[in-house]
Amino acid sequence: MKKILILGIGNLLMADDGLGVHTIQKLREFQFPEDVEIVDGGTRGLDLLPFLEDKTHIIFIDAVNLNKKPGELIVLKGDELKSYLNIKFSPHEIGISDLLFSAGLMGILPEEIVLIGLQPYKIEPSIELSDMIKEKFNLLIDEILKILQSWDINLNA
Repeated sequence: MKKILILGIGNLLMADDGLGVHTIQKLREFQFPEDVEIVDGGTRGLDLLPFLEDKTHIIFIDAVNLNKKPGELIVLKGDELKSYLNIKFSPHEIGISDLLFSAGLMGILPEEIVLIGLQPYKIEPSIELSDMIKEKFNLLIDEILKILQSWDINLNA
């Protein structure tokens, strides 16, 4: 049986960096089956490890800075994800890579991991997403729902 975690990451006080948190707030409008857990991970870093335990699938939602066009949808899986995980916004940041590395050491790494996000436009103090990211927000939600459907999870809004 699949046990799925949808984990939004980011700093709600830093404009587009709060994308994962804003997305989790929107996803809470849907009715998820009990085998899907939705978590606002904020900036908790390694404190999120317990949420990965016993999960078979995980979707990370985050602002993904790959120097693409702002608002571009980014979906990373497998080897693509490994390449991204070496990138950090700042040298002191504990990110998804550290979380997954630690989960691997603990033997709790989910079998399927996907990172979905948008290339941010603004990372600066603000509790609002930039207009460019707001315009692409539904595209992000649709992609998350497509991934869930590919895992045989159907939702009701």
